[in-house]
Amino acid sequence: MLELKQNLSVVSDFIGQRSVIYIDYPIYGNGGDMLIMQGAMKFFEGRGIKILAAFSCYNCDYSYIDKLLQSNDCCIVLNGGGNFGDIYDQHQAIRSEIYKKYKNQRILLLPQSAHYEDENNIEKDRLIISELTDSLFLARDKETKALFGSFGVPTKLCPDMAHELYGKLAISSKKKSSPLHFIRNDIERDTGLEQYDNGLDWVNVLSVFDKLVIRVIVNLQKRTNIFGQLSFKFWAWYVALLSNRFSLFFSSHEKIITSRMHGHILSCLVEVPNVVIDNTYGKNSRYVENWTKNLATQVIKKK
Repeated sequence: MLELKQNLSVVSDFIGQRSVIYIDYPIYGNGGDMLIMQGAMKFFEGRGIKILAAFSCYNCDYSYIDKLLQSNDCCIVLNGGGNFGDIYDQHQAIRSEIYKKYKNQRILLLPQSAHYEDENNIEKDRLIISELTDSLFLARDKETKALFGSFGVPTKLCPDMAHELYGKLAISSKKKSSPLHFIRNDIERDTGLEQYDNGLDWVNVLSVFDKLVIRVIVNLQKRTNIFGQLSFKFWAWYVALLSNRFSLFFSSHEKIITSRMHGHILSCLVEVPNVVIDNTYGKNSRYVENWTKNLATQVIKKK
């Protein structure tokens, strides 16, 4: 795990002494993406990298970004995860807008897994991304790295940003003997998992109050940019609390069976034996093969 954490140095190597503008941080009920954000926050903090401004997909203020770029030496940092491609349009759309508006600026894409349902969309994105002049795209697996390379941009393999959290999360001293079934219940859920229908997902771990906080911040950001940076600072503080709550919950089990990539990564972070079930397009097994095959007890690949 320490080696994986050390591999994240490619991020700071590219940023250098610059400040960052952090774009597309998550404000929704996916705990895995929150762990990515928390990992990024801890990474920046630990290396003295200053965040000049941060924006979610709900409040990206391009006029403010223009002003920051005019008066600061910045690197635009796009959040990582598993939403690169044409499954999650909202996140791909904001990235595409950044590519078009700031094609001559330094742009870093944090570690991503990519997947497209329609090859025509690959060609559309290639036309936009190939215009970038100073960028680095980080890939969580070899397949994604090959795709990014076909776009004509520099690309490197890098593990998920959540690995920065190793040794920094709260650990439970109590253990439940029954395994935790942590199974995704969305468009990436593969077939044949009926035996886990009673399993939990991120929505079950978040409280009613957590969901209210998310809803309030999202509605506020959609209506006005006045509190944009304040809402980011509050949300970053809240994500830190949630990350420790997630780690306490996961570390309270002796074994975890999961089809969530960050169900697997969090299990590794808190050193709980885990079985990894693939998503619909093989994202999880690709990640395990590249980074964590010595940490997963078993990998059930997509048939």
